[in-house]
Amino acid sequence: MTARGSQLLGMFLLGLVPASCANLLGLEPGVLDVGGTQAGSPQAGTSPNAGGGGGGAAGSTMTAGSGVTAGAGGTGATSSAGVDTGGGDSAGAGGMPDGGEPNTGPCTHGTCTECPAGMAISRSPELHYYCIDVAEVTNEEYLAFTKRYTTATVIGTAACASNASLVPDTACSTALTDIPSRKLPVVCVDYCDAEAYCTMQGTRLCGRMGGTMNDPGENVKASASEWYAACAGPTETTYPYGNSASATKCNASAYSPADMGPRDLATMSECEGGYAGIYNMSGNVAEWEWSCSSTSSNAYCSTRGGSFLDGPFEVTCSGSINMGRHEAAEHVGFRCCANLND
Repeated sequence: MTARGSQLLGMFLLGLVPASCANLLGLEPGVLDVGGTQAGSPQAGTSPNAGGGGGGAAGSTMTAGSGVTAGAGGTGATSSAGVDTGGGDSAGAGGMPDGGEPNTGPCTHGTCTECPAGMAISRSPELHYYCIDVAEVTNEEYLAFTKRYTTATVIGTAACASNASLVPDTACSTALTDIPSRKLPVVCVDYCDAEAYCTMQGTRLCGRMGGTMNDPGENVKASASEWYAACAGPTETTYPYGNSASATKCNASAYSPADMGPRDLATMSECEGGYAGIYNMSGNVAEWEWSCSSTSSNAYCSTRGGSFLDGPFEVTCSGSINMGRHEAAEHVGFRCCANLND
């Protein structure tokens, strides 16, 4: 065999590896613009609690459900460079082999001309308007993302350069192929997975007003934290639905202790606020926030709103539990935000 023939055979065999790994994890084989889906998993775990409340332990069983989802997978893109204006983890420079940019309709590089389907309008007390996902990103939406992109094709930051895979931890990866659970929020994703997903939708993780990393010390300032402002609403209530805890409106530990796990949007339709049309900001799954102790790869980042494991303090709008940037847990997911052009 000629040297050229040997080289082509080697490239062909290497191309089979990612798809084989995906099959071992129970993921559907994806169709990407370049390469195949990349399987693997971040390390699962939780960090010491820092910032506002006690943390729930990982490992509860997910329950299946069906409901309403919003948004979809990313589109292809050209090489693009982001600018970090706040000392944080904004979308950094990176080349896209298939030649496009992260953009799905009205949102590009974290800014929207209008809030697209699946996002609602929120604002700061100073009337800075922005878009935020109606609900937590679902297994179905995240599956579409992993089918299209690998770590080699997403635009990332230096802090997430070592992220080896976009596939959720193996403890949860079967949820991506279990049809009933596709409507449930995706979990077992680390901060870098969440960052990559939002970036490739043309949005970003919720951070500081204006689109930079929020200081963890300002997580309870509506003028600073996009996540907090959306949860607490214009009157800054304790919970998104008001100031008194409810055992029935949102999915916290008191909601259904005999059957703990994430719920779909249809099941938790009363868990709404602080602005109309925004759901599950209290309980269900905790959500990664673009609010980290530093820009280093081993920094701790905030998760907000508590989960189905947590009690009434952790699921307040001020609730904040820190985890390592590369940690993942069965009770932690995310949603995305974006600036809104006037």
